[in-house]
This record gives sequence, C-alpha cells and structure tokens, in this order.
Amino acid sequence: MDDMLTGIVPLWVDVGYRFSPISYGGLYFQHGFGSLNTDSGKPESVCTSPGVSCSTSDVRFGFDLDVHFAPADAFDPRDIAAGPRNGRKY
Repeated sequence: MDDMLTGIVPLWVDVGYRFSPISYGGLYFQHGFGSLNTDSGKPESVCTSPGVSCSTSDVRFGFDLDVHFAPADAFDPRDIAAGPRNGRKY
C-alpha cells in the first residue's frame, strides 16, 4: 500500500443469478473508506489547508460471468469457476 494511506475499509455488494447449474452472472459494487497517513509528513501541509479533507475513498463496480466446473458436487468453491470480469476503479 502506498505510504500516503494508513488503510482502507471496503464495503462490498455482489448480486448475481445462477442461470443454469454451470453458469452464473452478477454485478458488484464496492466503496472503500480510507484515511491519509499524516505520520509520513507528505499530506500534512495539504491537510491543514482550509476546505481540504484528509480522507480518501475507493470505488469499484463491474460484472462477472462464471462457468462452474463442478456443479453437481456438494462443495463447489468459486476457485473451481472461471470467467471474465470487467470493472472500473475510481
């Protein structure tokens, strides 16, 4: 992680539908709340300026399509699935 950030706490929502035993499609959205590292000294001069916030955020959204290779098994972990994912990060 960049030394300008102390950390980020993400909130993630994933909604999808299993069209058949082997195919799944879904949408996801994530918003992360973070804070700047004032110990590094870098953002400190900016943070003391009037009207400037010393918080940060991370937003991601996109879609995913999966093919499940073990749909009949009692345990079908996601890492036995494969498919494209596309999204944007801001």
